[in-house]
Amino acid sequence: MKDNLNTGNKMQKYDSHNFVRYHLIDALRGFALVNMVLFHMMYDIFFIFEADASWIFSPITAVWERFICCSFIILSGVSLNFSKKPLKRGIILNLLGFLITAVTVIFLPGQAIWFGILNFLGCAMMITYALKRFLNNVGSVQGFVFSLIVFALFYGVPDGYIGFFAAEVFKLPDFFYSSDALAFIGFPPAGFYSTDYFPLVPWLFCSLRDILHGDALENTEQKGFLCVKFRSLILRDGTAF
Repeated sequence: MKDNLNTGNKMQKYDSHNFVRYHLIDALRGFALVNMVLFHMMYDIFFIFEADASWIFSPITAVWERFICCSFIILSGVSLNFSKKPLKRGIILNLLGFLITAVTVIFLPGQAIWFGILNFLGCAMMITYALKRFLNNVGSVQGFVFSLIVFALFYGVPDGYIGFFAAEVFKLPDFFYSSDALAFIGFPPAGFYSTDYFPLVPWLFCSLRDILHGDALENTEQKGFLCVKFRSLILRDGTAF
């Protein structure tokens, strides 16, 4: 009996120190996932099956789509601070992204995905892993502000300009946009099309911003709000999800 109690205590200690769940982050992930599923369901109904092809060009649709993608990028950037195998996860996400590209090119060539959100997240994880030593020496507040400013300045690079978000300041030279091979960086040539396109510039700076902000969360002792539990579904036997 004593041995069983000791074993139980050891298991509880192991769980508490190695399997800490940040329930707020989990809840936000679930919210982003539900949004993504609903968006793609509407996209299939209105655009692919042509119920109303103009739906995809609605301003509300554009805002919804950007909100979903930014949610995943922000959560990925923050969560990367708690990941023990970012390089492995980056490789897996890239492989899944390549698989989606192959499927869309073969079966939906008109809706092909080149360097979509999965490839971006995978590359962002690998790049930040390579820059980990440098990023660890950057203050979270300073890095957050710097990344936000650079993201705003380079937001228009895929559209051929540098400015402040949608406000163009000056146009970039056309030779940057002369090859499909540079599209993943943020220089898509004329005629390039991808249903889901997230190049490294400017989105890498959005990811770095949230990685640095997440680092501040990881290093603070006041992380209790991240562990708040959300009981959205309670079964008759009292089980909560």
